[in-house]
Amino acid sequence: MKKVLSCVILLASVLGVYASERPVYNQGWSFSATGGASYMLLTNEEMRKMMNSHTYPVFDLRACCATSSANGGLYEAAYNYPTYGIGFTYSNLNSIEYSGSSHLNDIFDLYAFFERDMIRKRHFSFGYELLFGLGFSDNRYNPRDNNLNEAINSPVVFDIGMGPYVRFPLSSRFELDATLEFRHHSFGKLSYPNSGINEVLGLITARYYLNDAVSSDNVCGTVCVSDTFKGKSSFREMLSYEIYGGAGVERCVEEWDVYNTMEPDVSRKVSTINAYPKFFFSFHTTCRYAAKFSSGVGVDMFCSTQDYMDSLEKCERVLYGDEAVDNAEYNRFNCGLSLVQNFHYGNFAVWGLVGAYLYNHTGVSNSRRMLYQKIGVKYCFPKVSGFTLSLCCKTHHFSQAEMMEFGVAFKM
Repeated sequence: MKKVLSCVILLASVLGVYASERPVYNQGWSFSATGGASYMLLTNEEMRKMMNSHTYPVFDLRACCATSSANGGLYEAAYNYPTYGIGFTYSNLNSIEYSGSSHLNDIFDLYAFFERDMIRKRHFSFGYELLFGLGFSDNRYNPRDNNLNEAINSPVVFDIGMGPYVRFPLSSRFELDATLEFRHHSFGKLSYPNSGINEVLGLITARYYLNDAVSSDNVCGTVCVSDTFKGKSSFREMLSYEIYGGAGVERCVEEWDVYNTMEPDVSRKVSTINAYPKFFFSFHTTCRYAAKFSSGVGVDMFCSTQDYMDSLEKCERVLYGDEAVDNAEYNRFNCGLSLVQNFHYGNFAVWGLVGAYLYNHTGVSNSRRMLYQKIGVKYCFPKVSGFTLSLCCKTHHFSQAEMMEFGVAFKM
C-alpha cells in the first residue's frame, strides 16, 4: 500500500511540474509517418463465420499545417490553434485470416483531418482529432465466390474517424504521438450490400516540423483571444434562416431480403439491388451564439419515388404477408421536426441533427422508424447570398444508414 501511495504522490508531483510550465506552440508545416494496428468490430454474422482473425496493420502519412497567433485568426484562437491537413492511410486487410476463398481487399484512404489540443503543456499535450474522406477498394460483392464482401460493395466508400491523442515533443522539431481512433467505412446506402466496416486503431506517429517550436512567452496564445476577436474576423451573434433542398439515392433493402437472403439457390441470388432517387426539403432556424457553435430547430420533409414504393409493397407481401400489407399505408411523403447543431470553422462546418418523424407511413417495416439523424459537412459562400453546399449521411436510430444526401442551401 505504501508503494502504491508513493507512486501516486510521485505521479502527482510530475504532473504538477508539467502543469506549471508554459506550453510550447508548433507552427507552420509538418509531415508525419504513422504505424499501428486496427481491430475490426464485426457486426455482420456472415463475417464472423468467415474471419478467423480481426487485426491487421495500418500505415499512414500526413501533411499538416499547425496554426498559431502568427498565422491564425478568430477561429484558430477559438479552437486553441488547431492543426489541419490531408492524410493517406493504407489498411492491409489481406493479412486477415479467412475461411474459404472470399476475402476483403486492402483499403486506401484519402482524407482531410483536424487536430485540436485541449491541454497543451511544455512536455505533453492532449486532444482529439476528426477526419472525413474517401476510401478506395476494388473488391465487389459476388454471391457465389465473394459473399464476405457484403461489408464493402463499392470501389469508393466514405470514411469518418475520431479519437483522442497524447503528444510528446522530443525536440523543437520532432514529436511522438499516440492515438486511439474509431473509424467507420460506409457508402451510406449508395450501393448495396454495403454494411460497412467499423474499426478501432492504435497508432504511433512520428512528426517533423519545418519550423522550430516556440513557448507561450513568444506567442500570445490564449491571452490574446479577446484581441483576436476584435480583429478583422469579428464575430456577431445572429439568427440564421436556411432553406435546404437536394436529393440522394436510397435502396429498397426488402428487395435484398427477397432476392438474396431468402433465395436458396446461389446461382439465382442478386449481386446488387435497385437504386431509387429520394428528395428532401428542409427549413432550419439557428442561433449563432459563439464563433464555433450555432444551434437551432428544423422542419424536414422527404419524398420517395412511386417506383420505390411499388417495389417495397411487392417485397413486403412476400416478407410479411398480404394481410399486413393491406393494413399498412404506403405514402411517398414523410416529415419530421429536428434539433440542429453546427460546429463552425470559417466558412466550413461540421453539422448534424436528431429528428423525430411526425408523419411516417411508408410500409410495414419503415413505418416503425421514429427517429432519424444526419451528420455531414458543408461549405458556405457568403459572397453568393449565403449559398451553401452540403453532404451528409442520413441514418435511423443512430445505426442504420438510409442514404447520402447531396444538397444546397440558401440563407434568408
